[in-house]
Amino acid sequence: MEGTAVARSDSAFESIDLAKAIPQGTADHVGRDMRIRQHVLGIIQAAYERFGFSPFETPALENVEVFRGRYGEGEENMFHLSDRHQHHLVLPYDSTASLARVMATHPELPKPYRGYNISRSFRDESGGGLHRELVQCSADVVGSSYLGDDAQFVVMAFSVLRRLGFEDFTIRINHRRIYRDMAEIHGIRDRDQIIAIERAIDHFDQGKGGIEGVKKELAGHHIGEELISDLLQVLELSGGPHYVLQQLENLVYWQTKGIGFKALDELREIIEALPRDVLNKTEIDLSLVRDLDYYTGFVIEAHVEGASVASVLRGGRYDDLIASFGVETPAVGMAFYFELILEAMAELGILDNLDVSRRRIFLCSAEKRGSHKIQVMSQALRRSSFEVVAIHEPLDNRFKRLKMAMAEECAFIVCLDGMISIKPLPDYGESSFLKVLQEALENNAFGDGKRSAVVIERETDEREKKEVARLGQPVYDFNPEQIRIW
Repeated sequence: MEGTAVARSDSAFESIDLAKAIPQGTADHVGRDMRIRQHVLGIIQAAYERFGFSPFETPALENVEVFRGRYGEGEENMFHLSDRHQHHLVLPYDSTASLARVMATHPELPKPYRGYNISRSFRDESGGGLHRELVQCSADVVGSSYLGDDAQFVVMAFSVLRRLGFEDFTIRINHRRIYRDMAEIHGIRDRDQIIAIERAIDHFDQGKGGIEGVKKELAGHHIGEELISDLLQVLELSGGPHYVLQQLENLVYWQTKGIGFKALDELREIIEALPRDVLNKTEIDLSLVRDLDYYTGFVIEAHVEGASVASVLRGGRYDDLIASFGVETPAVGMAFYFELILEAMAELGILDNLDVSRRRIFLCSAEKRGSHKIQVMSQALRRSSFEVVAIHEPLDNRFKRLKMAMAEECAFIVCLDGMISIKPLPDYGESSFLKVLQEALENNAFGDGKRSAVVIERETDEREKKEVARLGQPVYDFNPEQIRIW
């Protein structure tokens, strides 16, 4: 059928109008949903600013060469495009490779560079995926090899998760070079074999067959039984950070006759740099490797207990990535996965208690020719830093005014009907905001220099509540004991 497509719904197929549909794995956001997104983004952005990062922005299109060969198994999920000149383009998989390109092409940027980026990334997951368009909130330090920067990302993860309202969460960290060092001690230096070992370990983290599945996968890559045994012993370690470090020393440090591993020493340095409250939420997870090939050392993820979503943040050190663009410089970074954070907050009921209202003024007139007054009054209020929703349609029906004002997230109704009447909407009431509003209205009135009468309706009566409820709008009880200050 022309103009329609089939979409799976409860194992059945149905026709949909493509002109009214959006691609699978994407979503529209309006009303309170959008306010919540802005609120959560604001928390993350404010944290990045507090930690001394500055914003940067990269294009929504990149040449395929920026991403090719740098994302391992994830590369197959990139969106590929071509323009009229047959240039091969991609939609960004994340912002890390784009930042590496920026740093390679702008050597004049100061080092270390501390930047954050909030942008959309795209994944062409099989079957449409839950999220093919994602917002990633990333932060990176480029030009520093000091492990204090790695530890800072653990602290920042802790700070943001707490401010978002999460109480029970775990920040998982590891060091990728532990397995590389073990492989090299057993004589394996081939890059492809080392990557195969890392991916097998990462598959354990993803729940693909458990220990036996990892063992079988490693054997399939011609890894010797002795190395497989050592790898699996390390993989099964668990417990507090200091305990795991001690067990790692027993398993791999002393077994190498004192040669030791740089990775183990670096992991210890990161752990020792963490404040006590952050350390209490941190664990060393030796199954954490990450499936992106550009990570070279420290890696980090975080999981929220009680939520079914995957890790809400990911990151790590990628010292060789920028070098692949021709400029050798170390780097470390992390990204919050915005949609997964919102899902976790929704599952735990955190979103239900968020106050994202704007305390706007709903300005209208009961007169058919009140547009001029509306314009003058709204300008006067905006000069006093009020947010104003100006309605030019004549509104003489008080219930319709109330319904529209509530839908527009307004705290007060100001209606020009001979006198100026101010109605606090339910759940707001009198406050310092109301006094400032009254003064602004009295002094500015209609722009004619005269003071106009101001009528303040103290609260919404029961009849109005019933009428608004009949119109399908939420009704809140007015309680002067719980006044919100604007």
